Amino acid sequence: MKRRHLIAVATALVLSGALISPAQSFNFTFPKAPSYGYTIEETLPNYSDSISQIIGATIPMKSNNYKGENRLCSSIEDSHCEGVTDLIAKLILPPCATDSDRTCIESLELGSKDNMVKASLDHVAATPGTPASTKFALPAGGSMSLWKSTNVKTTDRTSTFGVGVQVQYYQQRSSGSQREVVLKASEYGNVILQGFRAVVMPINMVSGNFSLLENYETIDANLDGHFNTGTRFKDPNYDNVGDCAWTESKLCAKYSDFIPGTRVALTLRLGNDVTGWLFGRMQRIDVSLKPLDSKFNVIRIEGDSVDIPSASGFILKSDLPKYPAIDKIARGNYYEGDGFYEKFLADPNSSANGGQPSGGFDSFLAWEPFLKPTELRNSRWVISGGANSNGYVAGLNSACTSDKTKLNGVVTTNAMIYEPGPPTFTGDSLSYKVAGLHSLADGSTFSGTYDLSMRKTVAQCLYKFSDAPLKAVVAVTSQDGSSQDITTEALSEKDGWLHLGAYNFHFSQPTIRIKLTQEKSATIATPTPATPSPNTPTPPAGNAAPANSSPGNQTAPKSTSITCVKGKTVKKVTAAKPVCPAGYKKK
Repeated sequence: MKRRHLIAVATALVLSGALISPAQSFNFTFPKAPSYGYTIEETLPNYSDSISQIIGATIPMKSNNYKGENRLCSSIEDSHCEGVTDLIAKLILPPCATDSDRTCIESLELGSKDNMVKASLDHVAATPGTPASTKFALPAGGSMSLWKSTNVKTTDRTSTFGVGVQVQYYQQRSSGSQREVVLKASEYGNVILQGFRAVVMPINMVSGNFSLLENYETIDANLDGHFNTGTRFKDPNYDNVGDCAWTESKLCAKYSDFIPGTRVALTLRLGNDVTGWLFGRMQRIDVSLKPLDSKFNVIRIEGDSVDIPSASGFILKSDLPKYPAIDKIARGNYYEGDGFYEKFLADPNSSANGGQPSGGFDSFLAWEPFLKPTELRNSRWVISGGANSNGYVAGLNSACTSDKTKLNGVVTTNAMIYEPGPPTFTGDSLSYKVAGLHSLADGSTFSGTYDLSMRKTVAQCLYKFSDAPLKAVVAVTSQDGSSQDITTEALSEKDGWLHLGAYNFHFSQPTIRIKLTQEKSATIATPTPATPSPNTPTPPAGNAAPANSSPGNQTAPKSTSITCVKGKTVKKVTAAKPVCPAGYKKK
């Protein structure tokens, strides 16, 4: 089996706004003529993403003469960063050490559906962190952590797993930024959560010539002597780090793979600004959320790891005019108008861009005829938050999800390409689009998975349902409009959350539709009182019937109600002597 993180030759990666930069793994065999390639992979944290950092940036309005600068801030209140227009904090969350800790990793569990066992914290990498700020409500930045399982192993037969949780915050400090359209003037100085991503990684710690990573600042001659920042290894002599999730002194946290069927549960303490919808790479999910206090929640997300397909393809640079959609992508990636696109065309070397699975439909459509599945195995367990520059998006554009203090739902799939937003609610269905290649590298058909968990209150609001049990109808429609035969997981409810799954559907661009229905509680009418016989005297109006009246003069016996269930269907039966209908059991 080929390993995951081979270093591609002559590969230029475009990150397209990724929160965590790729550790790409494609080994292109380029033709002799200069070519342009494209890769799709659900990336894992690269070693350069394993360090917390706070960067103050001066970002002028875009021009061909870009003269911005970046400053390394020791904290968000560092005087060295006074006067910057923007501040970005990329923080790695530490494990929780005490009950009072917030914005941290509470626990990691591994196992199977019926046997989840807590892993123990082995150690935290000694990479420098960043301090918390009470003034700006910014949490402390920590380092990557290694956990040890007693019941689960990796494909390398180790029992160690890495946890990397990155949160990104943004602060706009003045109107001088090119991002000034992001915030109102009254909001300058607010620290806003922009992104969240948690990854659990099978890890094999290997020895070698490795060292810790550090942030640094330099004077950049190319920027008229302005400050610029970067990351580097403390020891400039080091072994190949392309397969390292992070490095330590003499150690590389080398990526391994999950054994198929491994189930993972991660519990985090996060601020209640983690709202809207989360997106993940796992299946058969179980979500719970409990308030910790007025500002923080405990979120637990459980699911099976999944293999995410990857693909690559290329065309000759000279053929770009034949394919306008691909040429448009290249012009965007190489900044047409600043001369870079022309330099890219003239460069005798081949190059490739990395595609983003989240929302990469246009690029996938353009490249699909040239893409081939890779032979790499990419087992993943990832959960992330979709955010725009103003913070988290509630989703669905509905009053039912307008409360920005609540987490509304979680969507997970193993599709190569997926929507970076929640399902859309159109008519009476929740729809979600995915895309990918039909086959794997061995020629077998790829089977898709999709899981949806959402607050029951959101579903009830969208459909105007009562508290009665719900049912779901799931349909997967191919691009040509035909229906697919799929496997579904019955709608279930737990702790106020609804969950269902759709599995074994195929590609390249199916649409998954979910329609929720509700069967009203049935009521059996109360029998009407017996009609008095003609020979029975009628009591005077306003008088009660005599105690010794015959049965024909009495009102019907007092009714009682019972609840009957049949699967998820509930009926309420009201009668003098209520009995459940055939097939139902008394609750």
